[in-house]
Amino acid sequence: MPLAHVAAAFGRDRSTASHACKVVEWQRDNPAFDHFLTRLEWHLLAASGNAAQADASSLMTGEGA
Repeated sequence: MPLAHVAAAFGRDRSTASHACKVVEWQRDNPAFDHFLTRLEWHLLAASGNAAQADASSLMTGEGA
């Protein structure tokens, strides 16, 4: 999804969305934060009906429900 669409959904500018993505990626160097985001991603995929993708993701990361 283009950053411009994400930014518009939050009422922000594309450059603000880009900066937010960079900040989150920098924070992923923190193992606890990375684990939290990995779990969040898994749950969002599972809730959206992409169970197969969530299961594949859990195989790559060693995570599970």
